[in-house]
Amino acid sequence: MASVFRKTYTKPLPDLAEIFTRNGEQFARWKDSKSKARTAPLTTGRDGSDRIVVKAGTYTAKYRDGSGIVREVATGCRDEMAARSILSDLQRRTEL
Repeated sequence: MASVFRKTYTKPLPDLAEIFTRNGEQFARWKDSKSKARTAPLTTGRDGSDRIVVKAGTYTAKYRDGSGIVREVATGCRDEMAARSILSDLQRRTEL
């Protein structure tokens, strides 16, 4: 089964970030360089420090190739429908 999704990754806690709890889950709130208020969930890094969880800006396609290996390919698309179109092209090539 093929799918399109946005990967998540972690970044260090920004300077001057305020940590708060909502519904039992910890979040960080800060202002970015353009003074826009930002909020992201918190997690603990490998070294025990607090890190924020961020979604990638572009979609990734996950599918099984002709050899049966599961592949993850960056589509480079910010729009889900465009990413699904690229995924269908990848699947078509696999079938050929």
